[in-house]
Parts: sequence; structure tokens; C-alpha cells
Amino acid sequence: SEELARIHDLSSSAMARFVHPRQFGTTVVPADRPRYITTVDDALAGPRAYEVEYQIESAESAVKDIREIGQPIVDEFGKLRRFIA
Repeated sequence: SEELARIHDLSSSAMARFVHPRQFGTTVVPADRPRYITTVDDALAGPRAYEVEYQIESAESAVKDIREIGQPIVDEFGKLRRFIA
């Protein structure tokens, strides 16, 4: 989304490389990454809504605090179709 791109100091096209929420974990600071990945994996396994706080290092090298509330949207086969956060 445009808002997510703005938070990360990235263009919308650069944000498009994050196809799966786990890929987005690469932007989370190393200390928070395991908690972020575990939260996302648990949400996907449910599927269920989630909430997690973490820090990112933006493309401009600014550390930013993030509070993410989201919901995975899956099809009838359980395949991830969209991640609303």
C-alpha cells in the first residue's frame, strides 16, 4: 500500500517485492524479527487476526516503531490470498 511504502521510505514498486508477509520480516530489526515471524506464522496457521509491535529500519536508515494489526485472508483451500494489515 502507499501508506506502508511511506512508512518504509520506499516506492510502491519497491514494496511490491514483499509478496508474502514472511518476506516483510526482512525489514524488521533483528531483535524483533523472531517475534514478528512467529506472530505472522501463527496468524496464517489459524487463520486469525493478530497484533504485534516491532521496529523496522527504513530505507533511509531511520528506526521506526510499528504496531501492526492484521488479518490473513485465505481461500477455501487455506491458501493465502491477501494479508490485511
